[in-house]
Amino acid sequence: MNSEKNPKIGISACLLGHRVRYNGDGKPNDWILNHLTSFVQFTPFCPEMAMGLGAPRETLRLVKTRLGDATEKPRLIGNQSGKDLTTEATDAAKKIISELSELDGIILKRASPTCGLEKVKVYGRDGIPQAQGRGIFAEEIRQAFPTVPTIEEGRLTDPAQRELFLTQVFALHTFKRRTQAFAGGRPSSLISELQSFHQQHKFLLLSHDPEAYSRLGRIAANPEGRPAQEACQLYHLALAQALSTPPSPGKRVNALQHLFGFFKNCVNNEEKEHFLALLEEYREGLRPFSTALSLVEHLCRRFNHAYLLNQVIFYPFPLTLNK
Repeated sequence: MNSEKNPKIGISACLLGHRVRYNGDGKPNDWILNHLTSFVQFTPFCPEMAMGLGAPRETLRLVKTRLGDATEKPRLIGNQSGKDLTTEATDAAKKIISELSELDGIILKRASPTCGLEKVKVYGRDGIPQAQGRGIFAEEIRQAFPTVPTIEEGRLTDPAQRELFLTQVFALHTFKRRTQAFAGGRPSSLISELQSFHQQHKFLLLSHDPEAYSRLGRIAANPEGRPAQEACQLYHLALAQALSTPPSPGKRVNALQHLFGFFKNCVNNEEKEHFLALLEEYREGLRPFSTALSLVEHLCRRFNHAYLLNQVIFYPFPLTLNK
């Protein structure tokens, strides 16, 4: 059963198996249903159903009606009726969005003329499609929630993209939950919580964007004496931007070296050489990041380093979601 403390994910309803597709079926996603569902709250939506089209229904496509006009936004056209449903789709999107709140992530149906996030087929007057569009609902929801992590379900099959999405979702949700808990209290307590969050996410942020980590640290320190809520809002925006940057091997190696530095006087030369060899093998793509990270975690436990054991980089999201 989902807890109210879990992240809230807006999701195309067909991916949960809801029978809302053009043919009256759903499109259940096994990983979402078998793994993710235990750790989040889902808020399903379907633009076509909100338009009153029902299921089953005629198929839809995106069409450019003015040949050669690069500025023209595609129209949503019924394949059988030829009816232009763009206004209805836009109105339905705005209605759905008005009913959504506090989203921590969004999962959209790939290739859909309403929900597709990228490379959706757009047909020209000659009837030839080009995979260059974005669904009408996807366009509206990205404008409404620019800092909310958003992904198509097809990209969840790629471990790196899934990890990036989950890291963003859980970090931003944790930030929101922790700062909201202090929102009605003393401003100094909220700033202290902001600084605590920043410290616990230090090495995760270093693995994504070291410069952003420094900028976030200045916001959390709040030397300008900004109102606490304003500082939190600035931090949230910068955090969302930082975590949207995928971690690179070089940045991860840098973070691991900083972590290992805490133990340079605690381990022998053989252990140091083994760690450095692991880093090089990871950098060259011969070992996964988790191998070197696990070694550092082992050292944290071996020497009972409480500060490091509290670092989010070791478990940025529930471990079973790696499946």
